Amino acid sequence: MVKLATDWFHLRGIAQVQRSADPTARWFAKAAAKQHRKLQDLVSYLQVPGAGVLDEALLRVDGNSLRAFVGCEVAGAVHFWTVLGNLPKEPLTAFDELNTVTGGCLWSSQGAQVTTASGRGFDLVGQASSAMLNEEVREIRCADGPTGYEAEISERLNHGLAALVRGARGPRLTVTLDVPREHYLLYIHDAARRGLIPLRLRQYWGKSVLSHSSMMVEYNLGRLNEFFSNRSGAPRAITRSRELERVAPRILEQLLQDEVPPLGEIVDFGTKDPVWRLLFDSLGTPQTVQQVNGYAYSAALLRLALSGRRTSRLALEHDTGSEAKIYDNVARVAKKNPRLPINAIAVLSAESFIAVTEGSEDERPGTYHNDPGHRFLTPKGREIEMRELLRRLYPS
Repeated sequence: MVKLATDWFHLRGIAQVQRSADPTARWFAKAAAKQHRKLQDLVSYLQVPGAGVLDEALLRVDGNSLRAFVGCEVAGAVHFWTVLGNLPKEPLTAFDELNTVTGGCLWSSQGAQVTTASGRGFDLVGQASSAMLNEEVREIRCADGPTGYEAEISERLNHGLAALVRGARGPRLTVTLDVPREHYLLYIHDAARRGLIPLRLRQYWGKSVLSHSSMMVEYNLGRLNEFFSNRSGAPRAITRSRELERVAPRILEQLLQDEVPPLGEIVDFGTKDPVWRLLFDSLGTPQTVQQVNGYAYSAALLRLALSGRRTSRLALEHDTGSEAKIYDNVARVAKKNPRLPINAIAVLSAESFIAVTEGSEDERPGTYHNDPGHRFLTPKGREIEMRELLRRLYPS
């Protein structure tokens, strides 16, 4: 077992490590073994062609919690996945629809830079809120093209999703791209309400969010179509999520007012939509921008997981490893409403930019930067250009 970076470990030989005298190593191996079984069951259930579940895992420690991502070699790439939820008791052929949802966040911390009056930076995207801002904002600068983070997560999630579901037989396959849009507008709400963001910068943020989101939707749709085009089992439809599109103009309008209204007045749309109403009734009315953000992602998954009177549905979320809350919200709704036909699972993906065992031939980089050239440093100290790296990691 090798420590890779802060809170990350790489484990080879899961069964062997379970017999280790080291209690921490056994704890890691037990979590990896459980996920190894779940991933094997998923691969079998979806009939993923040519998939091989590997005897290795990446593990992330967060306080007293541990999450294991088990390696799977598929479609010319190696993905590290963890499975949330249990597979349905019914076979896949019992469902009319297999509805998948995927999509990364916008920009990353480096791609949207906020500078305060004192010259300090504030991580608006990382915080997913401006609640912690305590001084006036002097400047907001947003990247125009895809950042390194966006390019990597797009390739990883889109390639992985296509590999997972291309062998599924029976139900109609749909893909919903859930690239955030309207809920990013709300990131400036708290500071705008306290008068810390001038009108011109609120206007700039709104314009940047809407234009950048549209660009990333097209970018991701193009990659999804390419990954599916050379494979059998192409989806019946590839669309984008429109959870908050109807209320986006109103959200932006309220953020540009001289006196920005409370969050509760802005998100009262939740009482008018049955899926959002279900989230509100089951989980409570969101009190923070971060909660609204999470509800928006969960609403997209829940909408796809609810079976109708004539259509039975199974939803699969394929997302990055830090987004477990999206599925967890849906699982909580299902638990509180056991009579509702909600069928959902999630497959979360570990970031590929985690160095694997030092000295091995695997040159996946341990660090990456959003510099204009998108150049990356591998564990061996060799620089590699972004597009070359992604072609090697995720072949079309």
